[in-house]
Amino acid sequence: AALVDRSGRLWVSYAGSRIGVIGGPGEFRPIPESAIGTGPHYDLYEDPAGAIWISGADGLIRFAGDQIATAGPSTGLPAGGVYSIIQDGRNDLWLATPQGIVRLAPDEFDRAVQTRGYVMRFRIYDTSDGLAGYPVALGDRNALKADDGSLWFVTSRGISVADPRALSTQRQPPLVAIDETR
Repeated sequence: AALVDRSGRLWVSYAGSRIGVIGGPGEFRPIPESAIGTGPHYDLYEDPAGAIWISGADGLIRFAGDQIATAGPSTGLPAGGVYSIIQDGRNDLWLATPQGIVRLAPDEFDRAVQTRGYVMRFRIYDTSDGLAGYPVALGDRNALKADDGSLWFVTSRGISVADPRALSTQRQPPLVAIDETR
């Protein structure tokens, strides 16, 4: 995966597990594995505030200035990692994971990295919500935001499109029907 951020630096994920930043000619800075995990790393995303987000087998990583923060299964993210990242118009993060699409408020990520033992609250959408299949890691950019605000995800059974403005953050209780009483 590769990303040119708004300051012109090139962020690259190479050899599956390594991340580096090229700031100018001859200026390459590898990010230590101790800061980002062993990988592999799947996607790079820059949010509107200029933070760089990296998804990977270890979870979700954020570079904001010189601060590196990581959240993974110990903070509530589904096991198996995060394949791709995109953000909606409300700035919620949408994460493609093996269990479905996670909708995460950025302040939940902040709480998780600042408070030991905090488990993030989020909404996960899966095939029971109409997702075509489960997200897959096929390479760079498996999630995109269209000009109309809709979010597009690559899944195991094709493309799924979501309109974040039309989706509830709360899971609806299942409909109950009584077939017979005794």
